Amino acid sequence: MGRALHSSQTGQTETRLTSSSLTHLCRKLTLIQKLKPIDRQVILSYLEGMDAASIGEITGISPANVAMKIHRVKSILARRFQKGEQYAG
Repeated sequence: MGRALHSSQTGQTETRLTSSSLTHLCRKLTLIQKLKPIDRQVILSYLEGMDAASIGEITGISPANVAMKIHRVKSILARRFQKGEQYAG
């Protein structure tokens, strides 16, 4: 995505986004926004680090179904991103 830089003076790592990586991030977020609400909720929860059981409690679907949705949504997003779907519309 970006480049991680380490500052020897502060001991902190800083990430700087390039124009290209920022464009990719915007495209990915736009594609996520276009998902069905349940799929969007599942994938955003997954990206926040939640496990399938926790996502299932929130959405009311089984952990197995959550895992299947995550796999399916990741495939859909990858395919749409590679096709070059634009952000508009």
